[in-house]
Amino acid sequence: MNFCLTNHKSNKKINYDTITDIKKTISLDPNNSYSFRNRALLFIEIKNMNMACVDLQQAMDLGFTDSYGGKIKELIEKYCAE
Repeated sequence: MNFCLTNHKSNKKINYDTITDIKKTISLDPNNSYSFRNRALLFIEIKNMNMACVDLQQAMDLGFTDSYGGKIKELIEKYCAE
């Protein structure tokens, strides 16, 4: 079954199957920082900031910033600051 949530602010549909697919990708390659960043962005869209911050930190720990630039740090500062 395909579940979607519409983010009324941006009119984007968040597909929960996409989160499941990224989870599978992470299980196949748990060192893929890009997958953690992508899942974090989906969690941000559905307002699950706790999970987003966990994934953002994991992406950074796995070297996302070294490979793709400083976007992770910006997202952590924006959504995970205490």
